[in-house]
Amino acid sequence: MRKLVILFFLFFITVPLLAQRRMSNPAPSPSSGDVRPRNTLVDKDDPLNPKINGDVNLKKIPVDLATDYILSHVQSYPIVDFNPQITQIDSIKIPDIQKIRIIDGRFDIKKVGFFPSDHSFQEKFLFVVGLQLQGNLSGWLKNNFIDKNLILDSNNRSNRDLVILLKQFWYSFSAAENLKTKTNLISTLHYRFDIFSSKDAGYYPLKKIEGVFTAVYNNSKVYNILTDSLLMQLKKQFSRLLFAKYEKEKNWIAPADFNDYCNKDIKSILKIEENKKGLYASYEDFLSNKPIADSIVMIKKFSNSGFTTLYACQLAPYQKGEPLSGTKAWGYYDGISIFLNSGNGFYIKLIRSGEDYLFLFLKNLGYDKIKSEMQDHIYINDTPYKLLRNFTKQYTFIYKLNFETGKLF
Repeated sequence: MRKLVILFFLFFITVPLLAQRRMSNPAPSPSSGDVRPRNTLVDKDDPLNPKINGDVNLKKIPVDLATDYILSHVQSYPIVDFNPQITQIDSIKIPDIQKIRIIDGRFDIKKVGFFPSDHSFQEKFLFVVGLQLQGNLSGWLKNNFIDKNLILDSNNRSNRDLVILLKQFWYSFSAAENLKTKTNLISTLHYRFDIFSSKDAGYYPLKKIEGVFTAVYNNSKVYNILTDSLLMQLKKQFSRLLFAKYEKEKNWIAPADFNDYCNKDIKSILKIEENKKGLYASYEDFLSNKPIADSIVMIKKFSNSGFTTLYACQLAPYQKGEPLSGTKAWGYYDGISIFLNSGNGFYIKLIRSGEDYLFLFLKNLGYDKIKSEMQDHIYINDTPYKLLRNFTKQYTFIYKLNFETGKLF
């Protein structure tokens, strides 16, 4: 028995040290192709399914411990460039416009979602794979929408530009039940475009185009369906632009004010690292750095019996020694990570990675024996955990904090 204990101890000490030593070696140069990160190459059968190109066998390391190593040793996780096949549609003519400009006003301009890799990831061991439309979103829209679908009047003398401000473009994944009580994995494209005209040394707001498109997830093909639907919607909305109706003096926006509007979401999140440790009643309080509790006691930790890092908890907040309720608060900040309340006081851990706060541990919820009455209240990306749970056996899902709403995205 004593020998077994010694062997287990040596195993859990030696393997992480070996992995750390290996991961400290110089990474191989990235391969040419559709993937532009470190340590990856492209699976030619499916460009949205990159394979690992490193020399570390992370299968020997507990799942979340390996995740921490990846986040701490890889400066930027893999980003997959992809170009959905778009149905060719007839172009439309937009009169009274000299040129069209695109401004990317999203907080995260590097990606448009995360790829839900299947569990062959245990061979590839990629935890975080970001998605980006080929090149970047602005360039992709110019190539696939503006250049192919919009025709400007070459004789136009209006001295007016059309400005497309990108505010949201994100693929997310959830689960839903149909009338036959069958649960499907759903892919959703969330979009928002604010349309302005630029004239008279200023800007006029014309239209806000926002909404969602959903489709049953069927691997890479779902992106064709969703982006195709979006471009059809944009074409419809652009054919109905009215300039004279909105270009009134009362609607005129000065360039400085327009610039502030483009960047307001970015400004709201820049000082998060300076926030005080503590419990926050709402996301607005978090942005304002106004915690409601000055001390926190974790009354239950979820970490898969000690073999992985802490990924969820239940806590007891106190203010000046007096107990408070933590079941309805937005979240807890420990100075590094955010613990987001996913329902009735079950706080899930979001890890800081670059400019993101990511939730990586959805699969782990199935490992721990979480009481059924607690599961009833857990929501991930506005989806009941009980609906999403079965899909975690097949896919690895990554969620990010939506800096606009304070929810998972």
